[in-house]
Amino acid sequence: MKDVFLGFLFIIVGIFLLAFTYKNPAVQIKSADLKGYLGGIGFIILGVLTVLGLI
Repeated sequence: MKDVFLGFLFIIVGIFLLAFTYKNPAVQIKSADLKGYLGGIGFIILGVLTVLGLI
């Protein structure tokens, strides 16, 4: 049960990072946007793997 909660927490944080990066893009530094997108996708992948019990 604890792993499922942790997995959903990772998924929520990942969605928040993706949405925040999409709505507030960096004006001059485009690599900051890439870091935000990759971080969001990474958190979502970690969340899914945790919920499935693979981590």
